[in-house]
Amino acid sequence: KALLSKDQKNIKAKIVEIIGKPNLIKNINKYLAEKNGLSFFFAEKLENEAQNLEKIKINNSDRLEITHLNFITIDPSDAKDHDDAIWASKDTDANNIGGWEIIVAIADVSYFVKENSLIDLEAMKRCFSIYFPNYVAPMLPLKLSNKLCSLNIKNKKPVIAVKIKIDKYGNKISYKFFRALIQISMNLNYEEFENAFNSQILPKKFDKIKTLINDIIGSYKSLKISREKRVPLEIISPENKIITNEKEVIDIQQEKVLESNRLVEEFMVTANSCAAEFLIENSANSIFRVHDKPTLSKLYELSLALKEFSINFDYENVVTTSMLNRLLKNNNEEKYSKILNLAILRCQSQAQYSSKNIGHFGLSLDKYTHFTSPIRRYSDILVHRSIIQVLEKNKNLDNRIIDYGEIALHISESDKKVVLIEREINNIYSALFFQSKVGQKFSCYITTIKKFGVFVNIDKYNIEGLIPVRKLGKDYFNYNEDSNYMIGKKTKEKLTVGSKLVVKVKETNILNGNISFERI
Repeated sequence: KALLSKDQKNIKAKIVEIIGKPNLIKNINKYLAEKNGLSFFFAEKLENEAQNLEKIKINNSDRLEITHLNFITIDPSDAKDHDDAIWASKDTDANNIGGWEIIVAIADVSYFVKENSLIDLEAMKRCFSIYFPNYVAPMLPLKLSNKLCSLNIKNKKPVIAVKIKIDKYGNKISYKFFRALIQISMNLNYEEFENAFNSQILPKKFDKIKTLINDIIGSYKSLKISREKRVPLEIISPENKIITNEKEVIDIQQEKVLESNRLVEEFMVTANSCAAEFLIENSANSIFRVHDKPTLSKLYELSLALKEFSINFDYENVVTTSMLNRLLKNNNEEKYSKILNLAILRCQSQAQYSSKNIGHFGLSLDKYTHFTSPIRRYSDILVHRSIIQVLEKNKNLDNRIIDYGEIALHISESDKKVVLIEREINNIYSALFFQSKVGQKFSCYITTIKKFGVFVNIDKYNIEGLIPVRKLGKDYFNYNEDSNYMIGKKTKEKLTVGSKLVVKVKETNILNGNISFERI
C-alpha cells in the first residue's frame, strides 16, 4: 500500500497473502476489510480487557431497580446486540387523562468501557460498527456488544434510562434521566411485533406482556400526533436487504418499512431529543447530532431536477420540511415518486456531529443528539458520560479536558467514511449477485443523465447501474446539457429522467461494484 511518485520507479514488493477468487463471500469480506482498513477482530490485549470486564459486579446502590417492569427489545431478526429497550403504561395522573408514561432504557456501555481504557481508545478510533450483509466489523469486542452490554433476556442489565411523560397528543410534559437495573421480558423482532400490532388476538407467547404491548402501541399513537404536528421530512428511501449464505448472494429484496419500525424510531427520536435538551439545560459539554438546512446551490439543483417534471420550485424562498413534503405528496405518481424522493434526498445537507447545537432540519427538532445506540456508535458513549456527569456530579469527569469540537469533527469524518464503505459493500454484493444474470432482461427507469450515458434503477431489485451512451439503442444519442436529456440523432427519441426502459445485463465488475446494462 503505497502512493508512488515519479521518482520511485523501482520499488520492490512481495506477495504477502492471496485473498482468493472474488466470487466468494469470505474473499469479498476480506478484500473490503483490507481496502478500507477495517477489522472484524480485536488485538489479544483488548480481548483480555473485555474478558476481565465480565468479572465486574454491578453496584446496585446507585441504580434504581425496576426489574418488576416488563421491558422488551424490538430489533431486526438477525440482530446479535440489543442497545435499547422500551416500556410504556397509561398515566394514572388525574391531570393527564389519556396520557402516557414511557421509559426508554439504553445499555449502560460507559459503565464497562472506562474512559481512556484500551477498549475505549479503540472504540474512539473505529467510531462505528460497520455492517455487512452477513457479518459486522464491530466497534466493541463481541464479549461486550453481544453479551455483557447487550440487553438480552437472561440477566439483569444496567442501563441509563429516561422516563418521559406525554399527554394524549404526544406532547412532552416532563422527563427524567437515571441509572437503573432492568430485566428484559422478551427480545422481539420487527416482524413479531408487527404481527402483535395488527392482531386482534395475540399469540400465547405474548400473554405475560399483553398489557405492555397495548400500552406501547397506545403511547406510539399519541407520539404520532405530535410527530405529524412538528412535520419531519418524509423522504421514502427504501433500503435493500441482501440475502446470503456462506458462499454467495442468494437474493436482493427491498426492505419493507413496517409500523413497528416507525414505532421504535419514534421512541428513540423522543429519547434522543430529551437527551439533547437535558445537556443544554444543564450546560453540559458534549456533542450533538445536527442537520443544517439545504444550501442555496443544492436547492437550485433540485429546482432543475423538478423542471424535468414541469414542477416549478421557488428555491430562493424559505424552504421548510412541510414544503418539501407537499412536493412529494402532490406528485406521488409512480413515474414521479422514486425520482422526486431521490432528488430531495440529494439536496439535503449531510447530518454531522457538533459540539454546538443547531437543531435537526430533517427531524424538525430544535435539540437533538445520539443517545440510544452506544454499542455501535461512539458518539452515544460520549453523550452517556456527559449525562452521568450531570446526574452524579462526578468529580473525575469534571476534571476531563476534552475538545468536543475536535472529537465531533473526528466522528463526523468517520461517519462520512462509513457511508461510503457501506455503499461500496452494497454495490459489490449487488455486482456479485448480478454476475449470474448477465444477458437477462429487466425493466428500469432513468435516474441520472450524464454525457457518457444514463444511470438506471432496476425496478425488481432497486439496484442502480449504467447504460453507456453507445448502448442506448441502434440510434446515436446526443446529450443536451441545458435541459438534461438525451435525444436520438435519427429517431429524435427523447430520454429524460424517469423514462422507462427495458435492458439486459451486459457485464459486471465485482471489485468496482459496477453493473453495466444494454438497452434492448
